[in-house]
Amino acid sequence: MVRKLRSLVAVAFSALLAAALLPSAALALDAKGGSLTVSNLKEGDTVNLYQVASVTVEDDNTLNKAWVVTPTSGKTVDDYEKADETGRKSIANDLASKVFSTSVTPVATQKVTGTTSATFSGLDAGLYYVSVSNADDVSRVYENTLVPVNLKANSDGSWGYDEALTVPLKSSNVSILKGAATHENGAHETQTQTGVSTNGIVFYKIDVVVPNYNGAADRDFLVKDKLPDGIEYIPGTMKVNGTAKDPVISTGGNISVDLALYLASSAGQTVSITYQAKLTGTAPVENGRANTATLLFSANSYDSTQKTVSDSVVVANAGIKIHKTAEDGKTALQGAEFQLLDKDGTTVLDTQTTDANGDLTFDYALASGTYTIKETKAPAGYSLVENQSVSVEARDNAYKTVDIIDPKDHAAGLLPTTGGAGTIAITVLGVAVIAGTAALIVRGRRQD
Repeated sequence: MVRKLRSLVAVAFSALLAAALLPSAALALDAKGGSLTVSNLKEGDTVNLYQVASVTVEDDNTLNKAWVVTPTSGKTVDDYEKADETGRKSIANDLASKVFSTSVTPVATQKVTGTTSATFSGLDAGLYYVSVSNADDVSRVYENTLVPVNLKANSDGSWGYDEALTVPLKSSNVSILKGAATHENGAHETQTQTGVSTNGIVFYKIDVVVPNYNGAADRDFLVKDKLPDGIEYIPGTMKVNGTAKDPVISTGGNISVDLALYLASSAGQTVSITYQAKLTGTAPVENGRANTATLLFSANSYDSTQKTVSDSVVVANAGIKIHKTAEDGKTALQGAEFQLLDKDGTTVLDTQTTDANGDLTFDYALASGTYTIKETKAPAGYSLVENQSVSVEARDNAYKTVDIIDPKDHAAGLLPTTGGAGTIAITVLGVAVIAGTAALIVRGRRQD
């Protein structure tokens, strides 16, 4: 469709120029001017027309063609007329660059309202560069497009404006998608990743859809990615489309990746950035550790106005706290030592001891799952409790408090203490044994 459109535009303009060879008496050109329509627009688009070439009727009734905006390359209007598709594309991009670099004033401007097209009337014959912008829709990029307003030879030898062309503009959408996985080939969650714990690795992926600038080179096409506190980039792990690439890392953990070279080679395609980062944070944080990737680009490849699109993914964690009491459920027990074990119950993740309030907090940000709590040291006079399994949901980004009651060590209560009931009982028992033994001895002597 685009190739046919470009051919149509070129043929129409060529016909306009070739008509200069027709002999005719010099007659006045219709004063009402020509018109053209651009379609395939969206609500809120602002369309600017810049005249880059003119066609005028000379006194000898021939047509004069000239640039209004001269290409930097020095190409002539004839060069444009005779060029193939690639050549015309190059000249169109050259003209677009010149329009913006020299601040050319548009000859007409129209905002699209309630329709998908814009029609311009009262235009001089020539070639126009069409530029489209939309403050509310920054994700679309329109290709550089040249549209002619043609003249035709009338039967009486005069020149008139040809029927208006309707030219559908071609655009492409720019997008960025951020995801996080728990291993290299894992599924990349695009909203919340709940499977990574402290010291674990986050496998990030950023997919960028490259716009089609019709062969033009953009000033900026850059991804900026800021990691949150508690997550650190692992040097040497970044790849772009599978090829190793070193990003620019600035103060504060900002990662920048220049993708400008992909504008020509990957127009309309997806470019993937992958890298690894380590979760160094030891506690869950409110709302999780959000990571936002931002793509900076221009809505037009030669427009200095910079646009952005962004996407975020959150690494969420949970935590575990313990509140330790005696059998009454009220008396706080200090000095109880607990270990936090992994999901398999084999690896110690953290060890903490209860404070004077009977509380402790494990310094470990947890992924969703079930963990084991093991008491390794009970307060004096109390027994160890059995291991406990605790399930947490990282998506909550919160701590789960586990209440643990330590039983008294009743075996220890049977041991005598000075002046206590145990001492009296033993004394009474000893006296009874001695008295009984003495009675047996006396009885034996009497029998003798």
